[in-house]
Amino acid sequence: MEPAKASLPIQICEPRCYVIQPSLTRMQAITRAGAQAEKTFGIKRLFRKSEVTPTLIERRLVPFWFVRCKSHFHYDRMNSYKITPQDEDALEITIQGIDDRVLTFPMSQSHEIILHGIERCVTDREVSEVIDAYDVPESKSLSGRATSYFRSAQKRLTQYLSYPRTQGHDLATLYQESLLDGQPLYEDLEDEKIRVLLPREPANRVVGNVMKKVMVSIEPVAIHDWLLTIDAVDLYLRPVFVFQFERADKEDAIAERKFEQLDALTGDWTALATTEVLSSNIPWEKILVLTMDASAVVFQELSGPWLKVTAGLLKVGSEHLPGIMDDIKGSRQ
Repeated sequence: MEPAKASLPIQICEPRCYVIQPSLTRMQAITRAGAQAEKTFGIKRLFRKSEVTPTLIERRLVPFWFVRCKSHFHYDRMNSYKITPQDEDALEITIQGIDDRVLTFPMSQSHEIILHGIERCVTDREVSEVIDAYDVPESKSLSGRATSYFRSAQKRLTQYLSYPRTQGHDLATLYQESLLDGQPLYEDLEDEKIRVLLPREPANRVVGNVMKKVMVSIEPVAIHDWLLTIDAVDLYLRPVFVFQFERADKEDAIAERKFEQLDALTGDWTALATTEVLSSNIPWEKILVLTMDASAVVFQELSGPWLKVTAGLLKVGSEHLPGIMDDIKGSRQ
């Protein structure tokens, strides 16, 4: 693994994969599907004598990410301060108490005094996000609707973090053979298939997006300490039941067919969105790969406005971070 070109120290945890255990059994799901049948086609209102047959065709594991990043910046920055006298007839202001000295500043034409000073700053940020890794809205290009969907998904997915879960260490076997560390996923499995859905974005890309939110836009004259910590990169797989509902006409021919999924944790029903039938184009072996590349991407994208280092860094801060100027210059090339 090659280190990042920037001097910002980064601590990266090991990505993990968790399979959430279902709260509903197979038989409980089938029972609920029978009660859902009339609601699917509105039978009571339209087809009083019709019959609807629910069939459990698939059990899915649907992915979402939980990512937590932290940052710590301890630095000095230059700032300006304006002092305005109480009355307009003041010609100068004498400031006492600065290193036992008395400083007198004449008034400017705008009738104010501008002081320049160095501030010692400590900025800490922490961002945790639950990210829907599979069902992405088609309106994502519309910022307002996308933001609303993102907040709704955050709230909906966060509740899953409290359910019992089992860590999976072999993602390849889980994806290809539906085995969780050599054991079958479900003991009550019969004719239905098991499908493990993979996320559409790997760990590197997800972490890179969250990292940007803990960065601090600064213009330091000295950096005393800084650290970026990625302490949670967890891929969760939540269970759902997929049912096919077929409505027969008076001659017992199939007149209509619909697909709905039952949340195996909350018991909520949802119609299958078009995105639910799409597959990830990312190989499974790259899903849980997290390297310094994530930080390198962030620095390349934010190298201009994010961090501006003045020449004072060499004079004041070089004893704390040797060679930092060369490293930062190298990260911008």
